[in-house]
Amino acid sequence: METITLQYTQAIKEKLMKFLETLPKQDLEIIVERTGFDQVKEELQKDYEYSKSPDAIFYTTEELEKLFDEESV
Repeated sequence: METITLQYTQAIKEKLMKFLETLPKQDLEIIVERTGFDQVKEELQKDYEYSKSPDAIFYTTEELEKLFDEESV
């Protein structure tokens, strides 16, 4: 299978989806992409869950600056 990305207006979405649904399922898979908001929300949720775990590691701003300075040498 090949993949294409389409951009369309809301005005044609219903017609486009109706047409795509007429094609054989073995020839076409409709993949609904998540919005940028949904992706960021999921990443933040994972980060929040990690921050609550007993294994979470936290650094102060000063500690991070020192770590970055050491890496750049």
